Amino acid sequence: MPVPVVSLLSLDIKNYREEEVPDFLAQIPISKPGSSFIK
Repeated sequence: MPVPVVSLLSLDIKNYREEEVPDFLAQIPISKPGSSFIK
């Protein structure tokens, strides 16, 4: 099963700025399967 693109983007963003969350991402609820791997 390929990794969802959302998980890849979330990982990229978390690595990019772990403490700062962009506004456009803060408005998107990240509660999809795979977010457990990110946290």
